[in-house]
Amino acid sequence: MKTRSIIAILIIFASTAAFAAKPGKSKVSTSTKMVSLSDNYSKVSVGSNLNVVFLTDGSSQISVVGNNTLLNGVDFKVVNGTLTISSKNTFASQGTIFLPAKNLKEIYLYANSKVSSNGVMNCNNLTVYVSEGCVASIKNRGQMELKPTSDTELNFEKYASIAE
Repeated sequence: MKTRSIIAILIIFASTAAFAAKPGKSKVSTSTKMVSLSDNYSKVSVGSNLNVVFLTDGSSQISVVGNNTLLNGVDFKVVNGTLTISSKNTFASQGTIFLPAKNLKEIYLYANSKVSSNGVMNCNNLTVYVSEGCVASIKNRGQMELKPTSDTELNFEKYASIAE
């Protein structure tokens, strides 16, 4: 059975996760971990249950925000121009990975991952591959193609176009 994925191209500013304690529960402390990669990449593979925000402000470092247990479970590896992001823990609702959006050609989203951009990306010929339960809220000035995996049905909503 095909799983529905929601893909939306938004023109509004994408907000990041807020970490607030629930009433009656102790507040969860958050930390930030900075990651530097020596290898260049043009493809990004986002593992299951991850939340990634693509930065359009010229940043060059990756930052991960969440509690310490989650931060230490996130892994970044570049092989043959593909940055693979994975986590040993369920990360999506409890942390965010902020990633520079420079020279991207392909983005692969796996089960229940979420990606967004904090502004308008400038990626020519960007292809986004989505699988079950994924959500992409990406703003891009340039051609962008959305492709579902074989087990996924794609729902596409376009909210507004970006003026040239």
